[in-house]
Amino acid sequence: MKQLVITYNDRTLFHMLRHFDQINDGAIDCLMKRGFSHQAMEEALHIPGSKFYATFAQDLKMLEQQFAFGLALNQEIVGKYLQVQLRFEPSQFPQGIGTLGVVPITNLDKLGVRELVKKENRGISLQHALVDKLPPTWEMSLILKPQTNYHLLITAFPGTRAYPMPNSNMPELFFKACTNFWDNHVFLELG
Repeated sequence: MKQLVITYNDRTLFHMLRHFDQINDGAIDCLMKRGFSHQAMEEALHIPGSKFYATFAQDLKMLEQQFAFGLALNQEIVGKYLQVQLRFEPSQFPQGIGTLGVVPITNLDKLGVRELVKKENRGISLQHALVDKLPPTWEMSLILKPQTNYHLLITAFPGTRAYPMPNSNMPELFFKACTNFWDNHVFLELG
């Protein structure tokens, strides 16, 4: 991918914990200095969702370095955000770059789902499916907010594009699109 100038803030640093399988000591120290507790970090790391393998990235600096190895499949402006989809070569990352934690309901039969339940996730009642193994992926999604001289990283996660959690403050059409997405997708959890 062509190198973009990317920056992030404390909110992004903490948010990204939910997309790492584990983080390194440097990331822990950085977050501690910014006022985040070990307990808050542990809770964020255990939120269900798509996770980067520790062999791929354990902090945002490592993740940013990996962008250079990805092939940009598409870049699209959606509202005020730039959405970038990257694909990585299986020959370079034989096990994948991370796990899929969100899949369409229509894919559940292929994954050996044992149980489908609704439970609270990020403040919303969402569908969760219990599986024995999370599927790997070689794709990554980046959501960036373009600024004058850089792009602010909002989030990055293994897998294809996903919509944010529905929020009643969203414009009506976008709220409906988000609701439709989450009505037709589930979080995968080991169990």
